[in-house]
This record gives sequence, C-alpha cells and structure tokens, in this order.
Amino acid sequence: EATMPLPEAPAEGAHAGGVANEHTYAAMIESFDVVSWELQELAARTGIYKSMADDQVAARQAALETRKEWMEEQVADGSLTMDAYLARLRRAITREQGHAKKHKARHDVVGRMLAIHALKRVRVMKEELQGALEAEQAEAAEAVTAVVAGQVAEEAQVERAEAREEARPHEAHAAAPEGSPSAAAGAGDVRAGACGPSCAGE
Repeated sequence: EATMPLPEAPAEGAHAGGVANEHTYAAMIESFDVVSWELQELAARTGIYKSMADDQVAARQAALETRKEWMEEQVADGSLTMDAYLARLRRAITREQGHAKKHKARHDVVGRMLAIHALKRVRVMKEELQGALEAEQAEAAEAVTAVVAGQVAEEAQVERAEAREEARPHEAHAAAPEGSPSAAAGAGDVRAGACGPSCAGE
C-alpha cells in the first residue's frame, strides 16, 4: 500500500543534508501532526533548523510537503484506516523515544539538540494519539446514545399502538347509533341492571 519507503530507524547521516537524505528523513515520519509541526519549525527556523543551510531547508521543506500530501492521499482513498494509523503512531512514539536516547548518548551539542527535537516529536505524537482516542470514545458514546434513544422511541411507539387497540372497542361502542344492535345490547344491559332484585322472580 505504501509508495514511499518507511524505514524502521533513521539512516545514518539523515540529518546531514542532500535530497536523498531529506527524502529519507521525511519518509520516516508516521505522524501527520509531526509533519505539520516540522514544517512550522522549519518556517520559523528554530531548534535544529536555526543554523541549517538554505539549500537544505528548501530540500527538507519539499520532502516534508511531499510526505504530507502522500499521507492525505492515503486517508482520502481509504488505504490508511484509523486503526492502522494509530498502530503506526504507537510504534513511532516508541521508536522516537529510542532515537532521543541515542542522540543524548552522544554527549555533544548536536546530539543534545537532536534529542530535544526527538522528544518534542514524541510529545506531538502523544497528544495526537490521545486526541484520536478521545474522539473515538466520544463517537462510540454518541452511537450508544443513539441506539438507546431509538429503542426508547420504538418502545413508546409500541405502547401507543397497544393503547389505541385497547381503546378502539370502547370508542366503537360509544359511537354506535341508537337502534343499532350494539346500542340495543347496551340498552338491554341497562334495563337488566335497572330491574334489580324485583325481576328475579319473573
């Protein structure tokens, strides 16, 4: 399904510049929010981008924008489901945490900057994951509420129908014209009731 490489770990020298390296750098990103964040950082020239050469900035921006477009296409054509995306996101968080430890272990300025950059990416992905999970929970809760509301409405409709069925014979009896069999039967009932005990011996 993927048309771009998705290496499991950063290639050596991925931060050294060059079109191929920038393509690899972008292809390693699994998070849509991280791509967007990287582009913002790049535009502001902060963090690791503060002293980056202009030609490398241009190459990285092009690679990141291509990656972002590719992710959008995957979502649009349905080749990337939410479950698959969240699974990628979880793996990427773990992988990025490992990168941060590796960069920090260099004990130099560049390693420290790269470690900080990696940890910021972890934070972005965790927030994205949490937001996605909360949205799923809210959607599930809405679905349950809709089902329950539908069941309640259906039960109320059945009860109203049953009530109408019970009321129909009484309504027909009350509306019967005088002289009709039902009216006569009713009048006979009334006379029988009015006769009382005095009629018992007749």
